[in-house]
Amino acid sequence: MRSVTLWPFIRLYKQAIIALIIVVFVAACGDGATAPEAPTVDTTPAAGGMIMPTAAGEAPAATPVPPALSTVVDALFIGDTVQPLPEQPVRLYSDATAGAIVMNVYASGARFTVLDPSGDYAIYPVERDGRVWYRLRAPDGLVGWGTVDQLEPIQ
Repeated sequence: MRSVTLWPFIRLYKQAIIALIIVVFVAACGDGATAPEAPTVDTTPAAGGMIMPTAAGEAPAATPVPPALSTVVDALFIGDTVQPLPEQPVRLYSDATAGAIVMNVYASGARFTVLDPSGDYAIYPVERDGRVWYRLRAPDGLVGWGTVDQLEPIQ
């Protein structure tokens, strides 16, 4: 007669108990199907030198350019120096779109250098939102996007 040991069954029983504990623990932690919503943050119009979009994701209202101040610039070239039109501040955006974050606003007298698009766009200057956008370096070193209707070349 052959003797039967219970050790393999006990070992299997322990493994089943451990697996059950893990399953219960994972189920108690959540399955990740319902992710918590991001908290709503109230933003101020200006924070740290940047104009932030509203909580609803809307861009700040841009100051319309009076027709008397708008000029038509045929083309700007990489390396050109430009400045804001008189009485028309230049908004430096984080991307070439009016919905982007305004990083800073520069008054007349500021001088900008026109930069290359750095591979972000295939066609340069960028035409978006009915405006022509150029990548600019501000006098303080900040690099962003500005619209040609706010700029005039320095002769």
